[in-house]
Amino acid sequence: MPSVHGLTNVSALMVAAASAPLGAVQDLLATTSPVDLDAASPEGLTALSFAVLQGRLEVVQALLAAGASPNANPRSVDGRLYSTPLEQAVALGDVAITKALLEYGADPAAVCLASCLDEGNAPMTTPLHTAVNLRCLPALVHGGHVTDKARAPSTESPADLLRLLLASGADPNAANGDGDTVLLRAVAVQNVAAVDLLVAHAASGRVNALNGNTVLHIAAQAGHSRRSRLLATVLQLGHVNVRNHVRAASIQWRSSSPQAGETPLLFALKTASHEQDLFETVSSLLAAGANVNAADTVVIEADGGMEEHRSSWHRGYAAVLYVLAQAHADVNHRDKAGLTGLHHACRLEMTSSVEVLVILFSVDVNRATPTGTTPFMLACATGNKHLVRTFLTKRKIDLGHCDDAGRTALHLASAHGHAVVINELLSYPGLPVDAIDKVRMASKMEGRSPYLLACASGHVAVAKALAAVPRVDTARLDKTCKSALMLACENGRLDVVQWLLESPAELASLAHEVSDGARNATHRRLQTGYATFEAACTAGHRDVAALLFQVPLVAIEASLRALRHH
Repeated sequence: MPSVHGLTNVSALMVAAASAPLGAVQDLLATTSPVDLDAASPEGLTALSFAVLQGRLEVVQALLAAGASPNANPRSVDGRLYSTPLEQAVALGDVAITKALLEYGADPAAVCLASCLDEGNAPMTTPLHTAVNLRCLPALVHGGHVTDKARAPSTESPADLLRLLLASGADPNAANGDGDTVLLRAVAVQNVAAVDLLVAHAASGRVNALNGNTVLHIAAQAGHSRRSRLLATVLQLGHVNVRNHVRAASIQWRSSSPQAGETPLLFALKTASHEQDLFETVSSLLAAGANVNAADTVVIEADGGMEEHRSSWHRGYAAVLYVLAQAHADVNHRDKAGLTGLHHACRLEMTSSVEVLVILFSVDVNRATPTGTTPFMLACATGNKHLVRTFLTKRKIDLGHCDDAGRTALHLASAHGHAVVINELLSYPGLPVDAIDKVRMASKMEGRSPYLLACASGHVAVAKALAAVPRVDTARLDKTCKSALMLACENGRLDVVQWLLESPAELASLAHEVSDGARNATHRRLQTGYATFEAACTAGHRDVAALLFQVPLVAIEASLRALRHH
């Protein structure tokens, strides 16, 4: 409830209108000039506004009878018009006060900068917009710095307010500052009764002139509820495959608005927050003739364009995917980045979505992106064992496929340290375990195997699993002549270095620069493992350097002798 306390330059009439008995108000009116009746506080509130917001019908009638203008145009100290008395009465759902204001000539088409209802209202709103928006929760009253909450809205039906405003000449096709007509606003708040009433009054404002969003776009955004017949009603009002257009710069701040070129089906798939609602919405749109493969429904997003069904893959709604695929959606279609929906689903680990398409539909599981990445490779890179197993057990996968950098699925799993995926892959025959990649660093080809990648990345469990495979050459050097130990040292992989030094072969490799003609043990100690020690020091890995420095020379020599005798 608005209070005069704390407000500046408030007249005695304003105070009386807000809280004094009717008799006291009438006494003040007898001595108040007509000019002073419409005086406003710095917050843009007149005595009539205080009475309306307080819900004092008799005081409102007394003020109007005394000559207070229901269309006074008060402005706040910043020069902006906020809500009028009529809009205030409508916002509070007060039919009686609304009727009184209209009887005294209140303009039902008056535009306000903002509504008494903060939530959901755009700038330049009309009383009709506010009336259909009564499903939203009333918030603090606009008008500057009014700090007390307005009284709760009336329990009378909002439909009564709509009928009253429409009968008084309110324009059912009026648009607010965002370009939303009254009908669009009613759909947005899922006010089915208001939609029916507006349609009965021949409301034709079914498209937002600023962004091209239709009632179907808004209904798809709002979502379909089993408790209402919103979508069934709206489907009769617009074309199911129409798309919106570029949004006006003045409403770019509305981040939840649809992107340019979206159909209602696409926008429903991208904005739904509940799978059951989305399932019913998509089913209704498809039954009404929505086209899942229309060429003009492609949109560009941050990670590449997506068609309708691929947007659903992105969200992980398997049941919706099934419906779309049953409607003959092109499950192998690529976006402008060259990715299919299966790529997106694997990248985001949408396990149920992947299972639906891989098991039930003819999706191409080996289709690669322009850089050679397959969905299976993405699944391995994420470390999702269930995705990997689904591909391996349900479809024929090309395990030897390489991307443009020469990396296989095993390379990606090794580089990311996914030991559980490595073990899954190693259980399948025919897996190339020692392939060399073609990754370049500073114009030099590295040429590393999955084992070398695991050591360079510090993944001990992966390195151990690969080293246990007889076909893996653990002594292999990469194209820059670096061993697994050297890569681990220069990258500061202490755990890997410790594990490698447990191997006689790796321990012996520390002596590869020792001269057979070394004159004494001290000189030999200085040369022992100098290359790996220098690499660790140069890269600033003190812990690795300290470990190498502490390796006993006798242990190195013993390893050398053992290898020579072997």
